Amino acid sequence: MDKKQTVGILIIGLMFLGLNYFLPKPEPAQEPVAQEQTAASAEPEISKPVVSDSLQRALNQQVYGVFAEAASGTEQAYTLENEDVIVTFSNKGALIERVELKKYNTWDKRPVVLMDKENSSFGYNLITVNGNIDFANLYFQSQAPLHTSVSQGEKSISFKLEVQPGRFVEQVYTLPAKGYQIRNRFD
Repeated sequence: MDKKQTVGILIIGLMFLGLNYFLPKPEPAQEPVAQEQTAASAEPEISKPVVSDSLQRALNQQVYGVFAEAASGTEQAYTLENEDVIVTFSNKGALIERVELKKYNTWDKRPVVLMDKENSSFGYNLITVNGNIDFANLYFQSQAPLHTSVSQGEKSISFKLEVQPGRFVEQVYTLPAKGYQIRNRFD
């Protein structure tokens, strides 16, 4: 190392020491967070207005039109399982809620989840005279058992949304006895 390199390294070191000495140290960020939490807890909670059933039906009719009856319901989970995968569906939106691989585990021995409700979303939108209708907000009906195992051939689960007597929207998922592919048909 020659004289110029040594002087350069010393100057850079002195600059770091000078910056560290003259610049103020940042204050911890935990104190403002605690104050915000205290302020938020001091505010009174505002309750949501209570809407009567007839008013809710009228609002649903206005927003969803012919799909208004399906705008309210109870969410229920349905499971379709083969030797490789467990697929959980929800009647709300007739969508896949969770996909879990049976033969694979993560590094900490938990099952591999390809998709779950918290981290994934997809859906279907339909443009009508009432506006854009998101099927994820509608409750479909299914005659399928809550849990179905596929041991041979293939099994399907069907979700229907009746618009008028004899007219409906149907979402059908089919899972073979072996493999990871889920077939989907939307009619």
